Amino acid sequence: MKEKPEYFQVKEVIDLNLTNEGHFSCFKLKKINYNTVKAIEFIANKFKINPKQIGFAGNKDKQAITTQYISIPKDRVNPKEYSFKDINLNFVGYINKKISLGDLKGNRFKIRLNKKLKNVPKFYENYFDEQRFGINHNNHILGKLIINKKFDELKKYIEDQSKYAYNMKLRFYFHSYQSYLFNIVLAQYLSNYECIKTKYSLGEFIFIKKEIKNFKIPLINFDTRLKGKIGELYKRILKKENLTLDSFLIRSHPFLVSDTQERDAFVKVKNITQKKNYIYFYLPKGAYATMFIKKLLLL
Repeated sequence: MKEKPEYFQVKEVIDLNLTNEGHFSCFKLKKINYNTVKAIEFIANKFKINPKQIGFAGNKDKQAITTQYISIPKDRVNPKEYSFKDINLNFVGYINKKISLGDLKGNRFKIRLNKKLKNVPKFYENYFDEQRFGINHNNHILGKLIINKKFDELKKYIEDQSKYAYNMKLRFYFHSYQSYLFNIVLAQYLSNYECIKTKYSLGEFIFIKKEIKNFKIPLINFDTRLKGKIGELYKRILKKENLTLDSFLIRSHPFLVSDTQERDAFVKVKNITQKKNYIYFYLPKGAYATMFIKKLLLL
């Protein structure tokens, strides 16, 4: 599926509210074999600006051709097209506020799939997939170092020690550990239903055969209310991990401190079509297309 970048294509869906004037220039960013953070760092270096000045709504896959939108203060860049190796910027207009993570609506996908579709699920389980945990499958382990306040040990694993890159890595590792625990809770919750099981690098994905009512699972944090069956599952996991809720309060790095966020247990897939060897579909923000393909191939 990701043998070649053109086999996995993503186009961002976002409301931009373009104007003829505004404080920020908006560009369509098309990239190949770059994750979004690395692309932002490259662009910042080219325009000699701080990466924090560049706004974007979501991190896109590296091994893919992806299109998304970024904002740059209009006095720092000319409104035109820029072409670099594997990165293209096309000016689309001005906006009044910096693009941020909350602006993303979803993504449209075009993925090569050498299989004629028959049983197409309209929903799938909203796990975090392998790419969340890195090529060495250890992002969650580095995240637990943050939880345990072992920052000196963590520094050995972060090559770029610049403030922006270092903080972005801390945030990503912290969220990776939350994602790892989320996956465990969702799999354990679904284990009592009629299901299909498949292994992945950190455990097991469990896909149910019949749809049930959607529900929310918190990404565990210092202020998470542990209630009901989900709460009991988290309590057992925290005990096994030798952690408490207070462990997630990182006072030395306040940018890691936020209120508990919740994530749907299931994702609805929209506008599914197949043309020749490609499948097309739409997913809401935060959902992994690769998880949908996994379930599709198991049915």
